[in-house]
Amino acid sequence: MKPVRWSRHALKNLTDREIDRTEAERTLAEPEAVAPGQSPRQVLMRRYFDRLLQQEMLLRIVVGTRRPSESC
Repeated sequence: MKPVRWSRHALKNLTDREIDRTEAERTLAEPEAVAPGQSPRQVLMRRYFDRLLQQEMLLRIVVGTRRPSESC
């Protein structure tokens, strides 16, 4: 797997939604489904059980490639 650079936006969303970062990392490593996003992005998806809500949820992570000179 390529190195991951987390944006501030992504980390804030994980915190705000109380999603454990390990769930996000698992989705990156072992997605259940991959859908095309706006080129060159992809959407990786995986179900997880939310202990707070006591229900299954779908985690979607948008990934893309950036050149080192590009910023968030």
